[in-house]
Amino acid sequence: MRPLTKEEIRASAFELTLEERGELVDDLIVNMAQEQLPTWQREVLDERIADDDAHPEEGSPWDEVEARIRATL
Repeated sequence: MRPLTKEEIRASAFELTLEERGELVDDLIVNMAQEQLPTWQREVLDERIADDDAHPEEGSPWDEVEARIRATL
């Protein structure tokens, strides 16, 4: 199976739901940051990601966060 082209990846990404696209953006940012951060910052980030993964119920979905932010504008 051949690798997807950048255009195919982009087109597929736009077919995702808003929540899925947000998760993809988060994953990409984390990946990019890990390549550029010093070791100690990567360790802190990894700890925070692990904590978030271990307690998914302790957050708010993006649509709720966005609504709260917009309500303050």
